[in-house]
Amino acid sequence: MIQREDMKGNRLFREFNDYELDMVRVVVEESLYQEGEAVLTEGEPGKRLYLIAEGKCSVTTQVPGAGTEEISSLEAGEFFGEMSLLESAPVSASVYARGRCRLFWIDRKAFERLLDEDMPVANKLLQAIVLTFCERERETTRKMESYYRMSRF
Repeated sequence: MIQREDMKGNRLFREFNDYELDMVRVVVEESLYQEGEAVLTEGEPGKRLYLIAEGKCSVTTQVPGAGTEEISSLEAGEFFGEMSLLESAPVSASVYARGRCRLFWIDRKAFERLLDEDMPVANKLLQAIVLTFCERERETTRKMESYYRMSRF
């Protein structure tokens, strides 16, 4: 079983007490990925929420006429895959290991069970996801504004 200390470093669980961490860690699994190995592939069904325990991941997307573009780099303590779980939609970007990565993950059924069974845990999970989504959206907006300004020259 994943240890509490391993989970406390992830931004998703920063506000969790030990009891809440214990509720989650019983459903968390672990996988190792090597350099360049695909964790998620754009367009496939989303099945898991991933937590980066060690290493880095590259988030890429296919841009028509431009090919594959890296849109983000994620490090230990961050998470991804939440959008496809919440929306029950295909994965919106591909994610690859950059070097050796140790990832924790929660599958869709376990994630939904967590949301249904314990309201304080559900609230903290969803709040952390929403706050992270807002940060990512602000960063995307800044990038788009920068690209727009550069294209005017």
